[in-house]
Amino acid sequence: MSMCPYFNECRFMAEKLSEVNFAKNSLNMWIETSFCHGGYDKCARYMVADIMGAEKVPSELYPTRIDKATAILQTNSELASFFL
Repeated sequence: MSMCPYFNECRFMAEKLSEVNFAKNSLNMWIETSFCHGGYDKCARYMVADIMGAEKVPSELYPTRIDKATAILQTNSELASFFL
């Protein structure tokens, strides 16, 4: 699989993981390998960005939190149907 189409827009690597104070620790490398450069279709951040737009992805959303991404998307869907 190729690079995530939202890689350059994703704030997670720049903001969240920089708080760890390690330039390239094993967590950063694992996330990049597992999600950014490979299985981005399994990334919670990708799921939200792909449906709602990259600007709607909460900065605190970790790539592994599919449960939170599903809740965000479900809430968005319910709000959209409310206004229709």
